[in-house]
Amino acid sequence: MHKLFISIVVALCISVPVNAKPTSDKETAMSDAVPMSSRLKRLFAKTKIVCFGRYAMTVPQEAEVLWGPVSFPSEIKIFTGGMESIQKVRDEDIATILRKNKSAEIVSSTNGPTKDSWQIRFYENKYAKQDGSLFFDTYVNKGDLSFVMGDAPEDNEITPDAASTRQAEFAKNIRLRDINEVPQEPGFCIEHGFIASNRYEDQEVINAGIYFPSFPDISFAVSSNKNAYKDYKPDTFKRNVFGLLERIQQAKEQGGSAYPKVKELRSGKRTINNWHGEESLVI
Repeated sequence: MHKLFISIVVALCISVPVNAKPTSDKETAMSDAVPMSSRLKRLFAKTKIVCFGRYAMTVPQEAEVLWGPVSFPSEIKIFTGGMESIQKVRDEDIATILRKNKSAEIVSSTNGPTKDSWQIRFYENKYAKQDGSLFFDTYVNKGDLSFVMGDAPEDNEITPDAASTRQAEFAKNIRLRDINEVPQEPGFCIEHGFIASNRYEDQEVINAGIYFPSFPDISFAVSSNKNAYKDYKPDTFKRNVFGLLERIQQAKEQGGSAYPKVKELRSGKRTINNWHGEESLVI
């Protein structure tokens, strides 16, 4: 049986000022809507809104969100259980850190910035200690679920104070979210949770899928990387080299006949509010 896979990849870079010259109508023009079949019309007769990351999408009532890796800006891990589970996961994480490198050092393992939270601070190795690259992992319990997110000072941050502040904000602002809830305030939707935030400086990565029980042979996937060029050094950054569309073209040229056979539905420049980026929609 043939299985249809639809993928949307959106790479957004917010290095462009808010008052920058907008892209042309040709660049931002969207394709005309494709007429729906009678079966699709029945499927979309009842809809709902789902959220993932900072995005919201109208989908059929029966649709389910399938979650992939999420970073805000570091990867957010979710596991069941309260403080006892946090202690177990924390001990496993500490053991993994020390096992990976003999010169790794656990600086502290104490209560976190909020009630029912825990935080460890560590150097991954002796070189990280020399550079002052202190890493954070903060574990936060919310009811039957617990969340953990890491952080570290960025290149322009001399002390770990900024990273410590971000971790405190994460612990304070994360809450549980009902599967059908779409929060109205600014923030970032994750599986079972929501992080209230109106800060947009950091890299944000979201990977999610939409499953339709009525169409079990279709997989719909969305991958978004806001501030997609954050990991590149400013002196090596070249927009025409690292742009999403350019990278796709390079992959086609390098892959040759081995490149996956896909049909391009839509691609080009894409602006979402004040975020200027590029989009590729293929099946």
